[in-house]
Amino acid sequence: MKHHCIKKCVGTYLWIIFLTIALTACGHSKEAILLEQIESTKSDQSVEDVEGETSIENKEEQFLSVYICGAVKHPDVYQLLEGARIKDVVEKAGGFSKKADKNVINLAEKVTDGQQIYIPEEGSIASSEQVQTIDNNGNTSTKIDLNTATKEQLMTLPGIGESKADAILAYREENGVFQTTEDLKKISGIKDGVFQKLKDLIIVH
Repeated sequence: MKHHCIKKCVGTYLWIIFLTIALTACGHSKEAILLEQIESTKSDQSVEDVEGETSIENKEEQFLSVYICGAVKHPDVYQLLEGARIKDVVEKAGGFSKKADKNVINLAEKVTDGQQIYIPEEGSIASSEQVQTIDNNGNTSTKIDLNTATKEQLMTLPGIGESKADAILAYREENGVFQTTEDLKKISGIKDGVFQKLKDLIIVH
């Protein structure tokens, strides 16, 4: 009976030791996992901070320089964020002057780096949409600038109705400017035959 009691006590003691070791190991394991998760979170946050700072720096560098002159209050070169429109440039220049011909300017048009915007006065002979050119024989002709012409002026061209004029304005809206007059053939419905009738009447600046 005495031996049996001793064995029982020893067994209980060993079981307590085993449980103590197991719980201690488990605690260390949980602590290690927790520390690992904290370090991982800090690392992810650091990466996000660096990427965020890089994104902000890149965004700050995306500026355009645009020269606006003519009938505005403060003609000058202004810096604007990429994606700015003529309306934004006019506002930077203090707005239109009292004599400005506002109807010939497409305020929704996107501007490009290095672009010059001329705001004509009401009643002026020349406007930014019509450019006078001189050929090799000394003859003068007035051409429509595809990059600044209004819808009404585009519709004065042969073969250009309301739908095609809207398509030209939409192209300018999406792509900025026409690089060459032949870019006009990218517009739906303007094939080579129509372009041949237009090529001597249009220009891009």
